[in-house]
Amino acid sequence: MNTDELVKLKKLLDEGVISEEEFKKQKDMLLNTGKKKIQKNIGLAIAVIGVFMFCIGIISSNVDNNSKTVNETNQVEVVKKEEQKPAEFSNEMPISVSGKMYDNIIGVPELSLTITNTTSQNISAIKFYFLPVDVYGEEVNGIFTTRELYTDNTISAGATSTKSWQLLDSSIKGGDIFVYSVYFEDGTEWGNKNASISDIKKYGHKISVKY
Repeated sequence: MNTDELVKLKKLLDEGVISEEEFKKQKDMLLNTGKKKIQKNIGLAIAVIGVFMFCIGIISSNVDNNSKTVNETNQVEVVKKEEQKPAEFSNEMPISVSGKMYDNIIGVPELSLTITNTTSQNISAIKFYFLPVDVYGEEVNGIFTTRELYTDNTISAGATSTKSWQLLDSSIKGGDIFVYSVYFEDGTEWGNKNASISDIKKYGHKISVKY
C-alpha cells in the first residue's frame, strides 16, 4: 500500500479538488493494488522456497547414491583382496609371537622373540623378516643391518621357545618383524620360505618391537 498516494488523495479531498465519492474510489484502487503486490510477493517467495527444497532433495539423493556406490566399491575391493590372498598364507598362523629389544651385556642391541607353537605338530624351523628403525622411527639400512632372521630349534606341539639375535647396528631401536614361513616336522609349511619382500609385507604376520 502506497501511503504517500493516500495522503495526496486526502489533501485533494480537503481542498475540494475531488469529491468524497472520488476519494473512496481512488483509495479502494490503491488498497487493492497494495494487496495484489503483497500476494504476488508471497507467491514468489513460496515458489523460491519450493525450488530450493527441490534442489536440496536432488542433492541429498545424489549424496546417498554416491555414498552407496563408494560403500559397494569398498566391499568389492575387500572381497578382491581376500580372493587374491595366496593359499599358503590363508590358514591361521600356527604360532603366537611376542618380542622385545634391549642392550645385552656388551652394550649392543639384542632382539628376543618368545614363540609358542599353537598346533599339534612339531615345528622344525621359522623364518622372519625384520624391518629395523632408529629412535626417530626411520628405517635403518646400514652395512651391518640384519633383516633375515631364522631359527631351526625344534618347538614341540604346544611348547614355547625363546630365540635371541644380536644386532650389530647400534642405531637400531625397534622395528617390525614379519613371520613368513613356519616349517613343520612332517614337511608341510605355513607361508612361503621363498616369498618376495612385497608378499612378506602383505601377507606375513607382523609384530612390532622396541626398547
